[in-house]
Amino acid sequence: MLQVLYKRGLLKMVNAFEVTNIKECQPSDTVITTNVIFPGSNLEWNSDDKAFVYLLGKTSLIHLNREEEEIFADIHKNARYKINRAEKRDPIQCYVTDSPSDVQLQQFVTFFNSFAKHKQIQAANLERLKSFRDRQAIIYSYVTDEKDRLLCAHIHYIVNNYSCLLYSASARFENSQIRNMIGRANRLLHWQDIKLAKAKGLTWYNFGGISTNEKDIPHQKINQFKMEFGGQIVDVLTSVYGITMFGKCAAFLYKLKAKHRPEYITQETVNKHSTYSH
Repeated sequence: MLQVLYKRGLLKMVNAFEVTNIKECQPSDTVITTNVIFPGSNLEWNSDDKAFVYLLGKTSLIHLNREEEEIFADIHKNARYKINRAEKRDPIQCYVTDSPSDVQLQQFVTFFNSFAKHKQIQAANLERLKSFRDRQAIIYSYVTDEKDRLLCAHIHYIVNNYSCLLYSASARFENSQIRNMIGRANRLLHWQDIKLAKAKGLTWYNFGGISTNEKDIPHQKINQFKMEFGGQIVDVLTSVYGITMFGKCAAFLYKLKAKHRPEYITQETVNKHSTYSH
């Protein structure tokens, strides 16, 4: 189990990973739990805990208890070519740390939030990243070019026997040659992340979500990118709990938005399944 505490505005938040009983979580206004349904496993529903929102999403897992050559062979041949070219021919350098400094995390947040603004996605939260770091549950990896420009960067968190992609961002350049190099660099960086997770003795590499909205073309393209690396699709249960009155109001507002998402499931669906298995 992993718990991460942070604030979003005035709201005190807890992200809890691989936990099914919110009584185990630290005090906050809102608790968000995330549980991956691994192959051959099951997840016990806790009927005593009534969440405001349940989301049953998807993610892609790569099994790491194999030889590195076998894992690499599962990657699509075009992606393997780009990884090899980036590693052998492109003027880039990969870096990784599992104890990033405050300065490094601030640099990443600045880089990611510029990317997020363009993509119209939620910005990264610096306090949240520091909480992951302080619990020794973070990996920060990035690629620079010969001019020391940041080309792409990833943040992963580690919980139990897997690492999970939390944030990924790439620089934007008008030059098509640089854009193509960034695409190759990003694939190489993912491969380095996978190898690092294996070297740490982890069992799974989690790509951090697969979009289930078939009408969302940009996210479907991201899905295609992630599936280039092989892996298998499994379910992920996310539950949002309001603890205090303030937290309940925030969770209710989130529910109004979440009801339109394809991952949304109702309390009635939860009640029909004392156990959910993959």
